[in-house]
Amino acid sequence: MSSSYSLLSTFKRRTLSDRPVNSVILPPRTTLITELPPCAKEPFSTIISEEHAAEISAWIDRKTSNYATTNIPYDFQLILLGTRDGFAPQTFWNICNGHSNTVVIARVKGTDEIIWVNDTKRAIFNVEKNYQNKYGPNFGDFRMSSDKSNFTLDDGCYCKNDISLFRYYEKQIRPSLPLYFSIINYEVFKIVRTI
Repeated sequence: MSSSYSLLSTFKRRTLSDRPVNSVILPPRTTLITELPPCAKEPFSTIISEEHAAEISAWIDRKTSNYATTNIPYDFQLILLGTRDGFAPQTFWNICNGHSNTVVIARVKGTDEIIWVNDTKRAIFNVEKNYQNKYGPNFGDFRMSSDKSNFTLDDGCYCKNDISLFRYYEKQIRPSLPLYFSIINYEVFKIVRTI
């Protein structure tokens, strides 16, 4: 015991000298308040703008002028995005079947055209289960179908262009030709009234 005590006191004597200790006095602590920049709001759509949403909302309410973008009375809830969920017709039925008050928005391949369709009288034409691998959204004069199970590949989308063939809409959905076309993306929104 005495030998370990002597080692300890020798250690203390060597480390605790009689020299003055230099110390640094730090400035008082300040609380750093960091404000994070506001998160950039993700756009609600990759195809349409707020102005389009205002126009669609006015169209739903049968208004003669558009709503202001700050006063849109509907919430556009994205339930399907082609580039995220896929372009197979069956995907459309798996995600959208059973939803009411929806609008389908599609961007036509090779053009700047945007098509949006909603039909309160006919809603979505419900296809038999054994055809859901070929046919997707079908709103009166507008239909999306694909033999290759991908709406972007085989010009299976269709809008009636001949005024004599219109059965469901007052105006042509797509005034340009060709009659059949492909899309590069589409979105399906559930439209919920907020005001």
